[in-house]
Amino acid sequence: MLGTDYEQRKKADTGLRYHTLSVIEQEIVMTEIEEKDNDARIQLAHEIKVNMPKLSDGERAAAVAIFEAGAKSMNLSFADYLQSTFPNGVFGNYNEAKEQAQKKGVEINGGVSISTNPFTENVNAVIYASENADFSTWCHELAHIWQSQLTGTLKDNAEKAFQVQNGNWQESIYTFADGHTDTSAEAFAYGFEDFLKHTAGEMATEDKKAIFEKFADYMAHTYNGINENIKINKEISDVYNAFVTLDDNMLAEAEKAVQIEKESTRTFDKKNTMLFEPNLGDNIDISDSILNGKPVKEILSDDFHYDGSNLKDFALQYLHNNPQGIAITKIGEVEISESGLQKSLSHTLYKNKLYSIPAIKDTLEHGTYLGVIKDLDGKRQNNYYFAAPIIIDGIKDVLFVRVKQIAGQEKAFYIHDVFTLDEIRTVAPYTGELNATQRSLRGATLAKSIIQDYEKNKIIQNNPLYIE
Repeated sequence: MLGTDYEQRKKADTGLRYHTLSVIEQEIVMTEIEEKDNDARIQLAHEIKVNMPKLSDGERAAAVAIFEAGAKSMNLSFADYLQSTFPNGVFGNYNEAKEQAQKKGVEINGGVSISTNPFTENVNAVIYASENADFSTWCHELAHIWQSQLTGTLKDNAEKAFQVQNGNWQESIYTFADGHTDTSAEAFAYGFEDFLKHTAGEMATEDKKAIFEKFADYMAHTYNGINENIKINKEISDVYNAFVTLDDNMLAEAEKAVQIEKESTRTFDKKNTMLFEPNLGDNIDISDSILNGKPVKEILSDDFHYDGSNLKDFALQYLHNNPQGIAITKIGEVEISESGLQKSLSHTLYKNKLYSIPAIKDTLEHGTYLGVIKDLDGKRQNNYYFAAPIIIDGIKDVLFVRVKQIAGQEKAFYIHDVFTLDEIRTVAPYTGELNATQRSLRGATLAKSIIQDYEKNKIIQNNPLYIE
């Protein structure tokens, strides 16, 4: 999985010649993939809570797990599937969808809009759910999306099982268990509900039966209860089963994401730097040493010979041609690698961020160590913050660096984020209401909060999540 993902990322990049991955760089890539998926699970758990408030925590976790099973069936990571299929967010405005449906004389409890991106040929979808939508609504709309993403032999088998004519699911007619007819597309979606209620548990291996029994129980408490919509035969079961091959830890990861999302919500109702353990040392006025201290590095932009090309491509090429090595810091040795910095450079990138690269090592070794924040998913993967004043073309700036611990390794670290005061100034401050990208307080939002708290000398030590 690691090799495949990394090779895809290399091919999708800019054609740079990457050197052979070291063991630590392989760990960095794996850590980034896992972190991306963890954040995506939390994001989805939050979106479901906001848009489908009737679901219990257990049902939310089941919804996230089923979503991941579908992603896996298409050989995509959780985060990649979420981004590629729902580029504008999972949920749309239900009231607008309801109004459009009523114009056609139809009442809906949920719905889905599906289109194909003409440039990427990806299926893009948006789910609409009323406040009363239940677990079956989620499964029903997800099944519609999966049906539109069928390919190859599985698609052929599905079209045969659901009596689809000429590949047109919307125009093909299917007879339901009670004798009424509807489109094959609706039969597929209602049939998936039936599969989870009655059949999935029977097909599951012994170690997965408890999971599917839980799903069946959630389905039994929905509006449609234990009613049978279509007759499930082996051909239909085989199609659905391809989408719900659960890894042993898939539900456990989903349950963890729901719990983290809940804890985060409680945290975000409190003060700025929740979870942050400051490193005060002997210098109480750390903000002064960061903002007004002696610069650790003076940089001239002319030394870069920037040619006006794509800034990210240029920065990655610069890193490749100018290895930054290893910094000796208060927390241990930190590798300043191409792989570690790539994620930060892929986000917000501006010229001062490029020009600050040669100052990273000096910031880590001679700047101020601010403190540590534990990873929200409970892994032994802390985040460490450093900052120092620098000078770029005669103008003073401040460089912030986040160092991340490689999961499960006590003394292995890499650079994860780099940002200057330009980014700190423009990011929205923490106000108690965070958007999805701010929710973990790991990036520029946290740095801004740290600086604000140091300046005000208001490090909060009485919150329940404060690290002893």
